[in-house]
Amino acid sequence: MAFNIARYKDLEEKQYELEVITPMFLGGADPKKVELRVPPFKGMLRFWWRAISSINNIEDLYKKESEIFGNTDKKSKISLKTNFSDTNISKDLFKGKKFTAKSSRRTFPIDILHYLAYGTLEYIKGSGNIVIKEYIPAGSKFVLSISAPKDTISEADKALQYLLTFGGLGAKSRNGFGSMYCKDIQYLANFEKTGDLKDYTSFSNKAKLIKFPQHDTWEEALSDIGLAYKDARLSLEEKHHFERRALIAKPIEVKDEQNIPQYAKENRHAKPYFLHVNKLPNGNYQGQILFLPYKFKPSDKSENYQKYIDACNQMNQIIESKAGGNKWQ
Repeated sequence: MAFNIARYKDLEEKQYELEVITPMFLGGADPKKVELRVPPFKGMLRFWWRAISSINNIEDLYKKESEIFGNTDKKSKISLKTNFSDTNISKDLFKGKKFTAKSSRRTFPIDILHYLAYGTLEYIKGSGNIVIKEYIPAGSKFVLSISAPKDTISEADKALQYLLTFGGLGAKSRNGFGSMYCKDIQYLANFEKTGDLKDYTSFSNKAKLIKFPQHDTWEEALSDIGLAYKDARLSLEEKHHFERRALIAKPIEVKDEQNIPQYAKENRHAKPYFLHVNKLPNGNYQGQILFLPYKFKPSDKSENYQKYIDACNQMNQIIESKAGGNKWQ
């Protein structure tokens, strides 16, 4: 456990030294500039607290969440602080494993890490991809301080544990970027699989986790899970078709693509897959994919719940086939 540094007026304060495992894209007023701020941390703690909550009623969930994290009318019981001044900044181009893509005229290689980081890079003819959004590089360390009443701080601790085990911070965190490690917090070996699907992203009896083989570098670990996810997603339908891919996540954006259905470009729902890289005690890196589905809400007559489940099941089979013999847990 992290150590306590203050105990007064029924408040407890803890400090955690966090290490960035994969590039972390955090922006502020200028989205292309790195700014390590408290709101993204608090937002992710809220997200994972909600994901592990057993509260089914949305109104009750919001009431309990507001008691802990606050709302527009109520101050949060949890106070966070970070030390941005000690944080490194980079725009170096990271590189991972490549896969082959085909167009009507040629075949060309694409770096899977660039595929996963779509939107933070820009292609310059003659130069290739360049990073246009600053990031906090892997290996950087900073301190997160959490202060809360004694009867509340355990809620923040548990949410942080889930964030470090399954999630990340910043842009592209569901694609494995922004993963973190803390030597004072143990990764969760498993999670409780109970309860039906909810209207929001949460753990349930449908949740699954699959781990991939260990690697010496984060680039190799993230490449493996990225390639598996890419292959699974593209297996859903033929090239230039997007109906089934839109069931997994929207909006869909593909440069110069004319066949994307309007509902797939305008509406939004987050994918139920969380790519993540853990740093292990032996110094190796291990990629994993968490499947965390929620009740599907169709926005077009071509969509329905069974189609959504069928698409997810097909993706899960492909992902498992790419996991080096490992199975969904």
